[in-house]
Amino acid sequence: MSHFVNILMTMAIYYRFVAVIAITIISISIIDGQTNKKLSSSSSSLNKKKGSCDSERVDKCAIAMVPLTDPELLENPPRNMSQMNYWCRKFKQSIECVRQYSQQCLQSESRRVFSIMSYSISKMAKRYCGSVRAKKDLLEFLKCAGNDLRKYAQPLFDLSGDLHSIPTIKPANLRIPLSCCAYQRRKESTLSLIDIKCSNHIETIENILQSATGDVIKLGCTEYTDDSDKCDTIIGRLPKWNKPLEWKSFIIPSVKIVDSLH
Repeated sequence: MSHFVNILMTMAIYYRFVAVIAITIISISIIDGQTNKKLSSSSSSLNKKKGSCDSERVDKCAIAMVPLTDPELLENPPRNMSQMNYWCRKFKQSIECVRQYSQQCLQSESRRVFSIMSYSISKMAKRYCGSVRAKKDLLEFLKCAGNDLRKYAQPLFDLSGDLHSIPTIKPANLRIPLSCCAYQRRKESTLSLIDIKCSNHIETIENILQSATGDVIKLGCTEYTDDSDKCDTIIGRLPKWNKPLEWKSFIIPSVKIVDSLH
């Protein structure tokens, strides 16, 4: 009987998740088509070098889609507006690189989830790369972070490990809630570290992290937010990932969790 209940719970969570995706993607599809046209020409050269399903190449693109996981930014952060403009150009190319991977290599449900995430990240690119004031805000944060930048980034790399472990969890109805809780836990860790010496920049970084997951977290995790205590009861079920990471980015593993549900 309990096995049957678990199946019903998994189906309920999964189809509610898919319903959220379906509603959101209707509003995205019109704008997204225009975005594709603008970005496709700038990244056409990426496909000529390697196939779109090359996992190593795509992972490099994906980790560059979030400032705090971009190895080049962590190693040599922008110090002025000219360097910031260079990073913005690379950022937009990374978005298109991963978008192509999604369209050609992911299963349909994962592709829909990623459509939501890529749309939100594209909006973040416009927000932080289309405004001089927003660029200055990010530059000021990078200056404040100084040598602690990698420390701030570590919880987000740990999040990738969390998400690698989730497709193996049983019962399957825990996978989406645990994804939500893992994200909330690592986000709070990052923000707590930043708050120690760069508290004026908390809102900027929180907005960036929210944009990296988009409405997938906002709409799909309504019962497992940072204001809820529900995560306290299940986070212990999340095993530690001790194997090499297939993906350093947390973006691709997060959408692949959907594939594990069917």
